[in-house]
Amino acid sequence: MSAPRHKAVILHPPARDIRLEEVEGPKITDPDDVIVKVTVSCRHNTPTISHIQLSSALWAMWKRFAPLQVLSISLRHTGSVKEFIMGHELVGEVVALGSSYGNDVASRPLLYSTLRIGDKVISPFTVSCGECDNCALGFSARCAYSKLLGSPSLSGAQAQYIRIPKAGGTLVVVDPNQFSGIPDPSLLLMADILPTGYFAVRSALRHPNLELIKRNGPLRIAVVGLGPVGLCALVGFLDSLAEGLWDSSSTQCTILAVDPSRSRRERASHVRDAVTCRYPASVEYLSPDEANEWKAKNGGVHAVCEMVGNNSALRLAYDLIRPFGVISSIGVHTAPNLPFTGGDLYDKNVSLSFGRCPVRSIFDEALEVLKRWPEVFGVGNGKIIDKVIGFGAADGSDVRRTYAEFDEGICGKVVFDPWKE
Repeated sequence: MSAPRHKAVILHPPARDIRLEEVEGPKITDPDDVIVKVTVSCRHNTPTISHIQLSSALWAMWKRFAPLQVLSISLRHTGSVKEFIMGHELVGEVVALGSSYGNDVASRPLLYSTLRIGDKVISPFTVSCGECDNCALGFSARCAYSKLLGSPSLSGAQAQYIRIPKAGGTLVVVDPNQFSGIPDPSLLLMADILPTGYFAVRSALRHPNLELIKRNGPLRIAVVGLGPVGLCALVGFLDSLAEGLWDSSSTQCTILAVDPSRSRRERASHVRDAVTCRYPASVEYLSPDEANEWKAKNGGVHAVCEMVGNNSALRLAYDLIRPFGVISSIGVHTAPNLPFTGGDLYDKNVSLSFGRCPVRSIFDEALEVLKRWPEVFGVGNGKIIDKVIGFGAADGSDVRRTYAEFDEGICGKVVFDPWKE
């Protein structure tokens, strides 16, 4: 079983060479595979990761090499790189099933028994079997069969069709009752960035050291990097206050929203205005230099969510953190060394949490955040998603322009409808 030839966005390394091409349709190659017709996908965040600026020279260098970040990951794991279809977030419709499906298999994830052609699905950005030890523990990001969609090891979602391995453990079926009224572009955020932002916040706020602050306050936290994932983390912090998950009724909570881009800081202020908190929360929108000045006056923060994935952002997180603070880093780091030593962490008793979000494992928790703030996770001015567009010109120029605009901070999250002209 296979899909027809179709359009896809392909990155040709080693240069940042993004093309819109016609490709062969994906085929069922394993009994656990499923082929999905893509309804919406997203511009690939990983190779155009948002930035924290140290100097104009360093920023120019970072922009030049950022597009190859996902390739650096591939080199680390496979020793080689090749062209690949980009994109790791999608909503779509099941059009073909491997032979594992349709049987009543009590010992396997439920979808092997219940998934049907025509079902509407969301795919998290990493494959997870739902059966190995890591998946059973809730660590689906490190499944024994894990692959990253939109990488040299697995074709991505910026295409009209995609093959999903181990789909019975990976996919989420969009039940009309559970997802009532949520449009596809908003559902798409559940494939990566909303759970990832939520995961960064959860990793920080559930740390034992933060329990002491919960009792004694005042709570001071920072989000470093205000790209789309950083905005989701900001909403995650505000949601914890709005829902009383973090009881700071006796003290003021201060959140630093840090990014060198003025337009991203302005977008963050619009997002914050849409979230009403039960307890007092002050948000300050700062450049990195302004954040360091704030730290000099106020003594730093108790928790930092580092959302960028480069050493300048991680160093800023360390500089801002107070003793016994928690740094939760979900940025994709490819530098060979960290910008601090074990001695530096020891000297401040800093707890450091790194790694990929287990989207499939925490999907239901993150979905509740989406349901509580649908106006934030929609499309348009002051929302997480800027716009929904087609692939555009056949030469790929419109797709390339969208990536360039994100690099410059001109736009935020952009959704692709691969069937839209």
